[in-house]
Amino acid sequence: MMKVKQFNVCLLFAVLAQQTLFAAAYANPTGATIVNGQVNFSQPDATTLQISSSPGAIINWQDFNISPQEMTRFVQGSAASAILNRVVGGNASQILGQLQSNGKVFLINPNGLVIGQDAVIDTAAFIGSTLNISDQDFLNGRMHFEGEGAADLDNQGYIHAGKNGDILLIAPNITNSGVLEVDGGNILLAAGQSITIASLDDANISFEVQAAENTVTNLGQLIANNGAANMFAGTLTHSGSVSANGITTDAAGNIRLVATGTNWIEGDVIATGNQGGDIQLLGAQVGLDGNAVIDASGTNGGGQILIGGDYQGQGNVMTARASYVGEDVQIRADALDNGDGGKVIVWADESTRMYGSISATGGALSGDGGFVETSGAWFDLGTNVPDVSASNGEGGTWLIDPNNIDIVSGTGANIIGGPIFTSNGQPAILDVGQIKIAMDSGSNVEVRTGTAAPNDEAGNITWGAGVNLDLDDVANQSLTLSAHNDVNISGTITRQGGISQGVDLIIIADSDGDNAGGFNLSNTASLDLSFGGFAGSLDVSAGGNIVLDGAINAAGGSITLNTTGGSISQALSASTNANDLVLTSSGNVDFLGSNSFTNLNALVNNGSNLRLINSGPLTIDVINAIGGAVRLNNTGDVNQGGAIGGLVAASLDITTTGGDVSLFDSRNDLDSILASATEVGGGSLFFNYRDVDDLTVLELIVNNNSSSPSSSFADITTGGD
Repeated sequence: MMKVKQFNVCLLFAVLAQQTLFAAAYANPTGATIVNGQVNFSQPDATTLQISSSPGAIINWQDFNISPQEMTRFVQGSAASAILNRVVGGNASQILGQLQSNGKVFLINPNGLVIGQDAVIDTAAFIGSTLNISDQDFLNGRMHFEGEGAADLDNQGYIHAGKNGDILLIAPNITNSGVLEVDGGNILLAAGQSITIASLDDANISFEVQAAENTVTNLGQLIANNGAANMFAGTLTHSGSVSANGITTDAAGNIRLVATGTNWIEGDVIATGNQGGDIQLLGAQVGLDGNAVIDASGTNGGGQILIGGDYQGQGNVMTARASYVGEDVQIRADALDNGDGGKVIVWADESTRMYGSISATGGALSGDGGFVETSGAWFDLGTNVPDVSASNGEGGTWLIDPNNIDIVSGTGANIIGGPIFTSNGQPAILDVGQIKIAMDSGSNVEVRTGTAAPNDEAGNITWGAGVNLDLDDVANQSLTLSAHNDVNISGTITRQGGISQGVDLIIIADSDGDNAGGFNLSNTASLDLSFGGFAGSLDVSAGGNIVLDGAINAAGGSITLNTTGGSISQALSASTNANDLVLTSSGNVDFLGSNSFTNLNALVNNGSNLRLINSGPLTIDVINAIGGAVRLNNTGDVNQGGAIGGLVAASLDITTTGGDVSLFDSRNDLDSILASATEVGGGSLFFNYRDVDDLTVLELIVNNNSSSPSSSFADITTGGD
């Protein structure tokens, strides 16, 4: 059983009969009852109370105050030692002077704790709380605090913890307008009725806040040199500054500001160092406004900034319903000298209003650009474009991820102008000029739709007619349009000079894989992806139909069209230009426009048909249309590559004008063939088949002369099966 000894601190100083000394003693803590451990009291001078204690000492006080010009000093065995001070009287504690210790100091007062503007607390670690901790939890090292009706905590002074020491402020409501500073330790402000801290050494601190209305208001400074800073509350307001700077080679700051309700930030949050730190600003509603600076840059690599959630709203990170970033807010996760830019996420399950500036650039000497995602079920984007460029590396990626998105010329709004965390439910609007700015600066751009919010939008991307993306200064970058449902393009991509090189356009329709999304290129659309001898490419993946009515230029590059649940069709008025054409379809393929490609790779489902028109010499790498019909009309020679596979179909109808047909692959497998080769000065047909006995030759025509298989100008051989 614990032995409890009670002392009146004033009586210890009775030999100092002067009235001023009694007044000084009274102003320092009074009415001590020793609950555990060895404790000795002394007064080195008229204004100082010194308390020496063994590790794990517990003192219950009637009052714990320190007046201006006075000091209370705890002398402990080491920085690892701890003493628990609990106020059992009815008054709040007012720390207006100095509190010092070479060890850890717990100060618990359910009546309230005020640390004055001129106060200084300098200890190995400091835990101030208006929630109680039991004696047994303290002795066992269990950081569990609770208490109904506890008062608030207000710090206006300076609190410092020594090397690797922590500062914890715990209460139902916390206001900090002073300065909190640690050297390698943690700063934690946790507001609630019941809080359990599993570990301060783990970046993912476990905590419990039972009352959503509990608040943390930070107007001051949190400085975590080589350490971490965390604020948890029901409602969090930050207009001061938080910095967790990693000064040494392998140290980086970590900062978490988490609210179960609204997290409102108007101050600076800095986690810089050799490698950028980790900043998480989370809540049900997250707002950044004023001149706030959020910086996780690093000399040799950018860090991570999560606002409202992680990538695509995934993982174990809390997600916001709404996120807002004001136009004067700066968000940075840059690599300054070397290394890659960092990761910046601005996410909301429902609405995102992103008006500020974001950068995640590569190092000035070396390194690639980073990754930026600005996403919400509905979102509104201002005029600022994220910068993921790299002066001596490859550009990074900007991902936009709402539910529906319209790409337009000019700006538009989709969230009503009342409370900043509301949306009117209309499709999100993206100015094509912002895509241009991002790509001209060296960034890859990615636009995605999702279904995060409860609404009836289908998840389409629509690029309107007359909306032109002019890419004059693009060097081997990509634009990705990924939709939950359809991707519809009626606008244009043009190239007029500058340093333009090839552009890779990636289309993903039906990103959830339910075969409901298709790709539609209207007759007003024109995609100029290659420029000045530099090849571009178009890569389309769809769950439904792919319909091409417009023009595609990928000269020297490739066009890949893949549908898992639909067909591929091209209008007679449409056109394509590419080196390679790759077609994969679960249904029929009708490629009937003005086409020019040199290599063909086509796979269609059993029983589906392939019809294709092309101009120029053509090499067939593989055509697989088991049970279906293949009809090919080409201007120029037709050959086989032989590397991938043969030509397999129920029937082949092939016509070439101005060239020969030479299908020499022994893996060719057809039931019937009709072929025509017309060329000035002659023409020839050469076929090699897997089993000539199963082949029905309907007609072979060379220069308008019909022939049987034995004619001298038409040659058929067998592969030997």
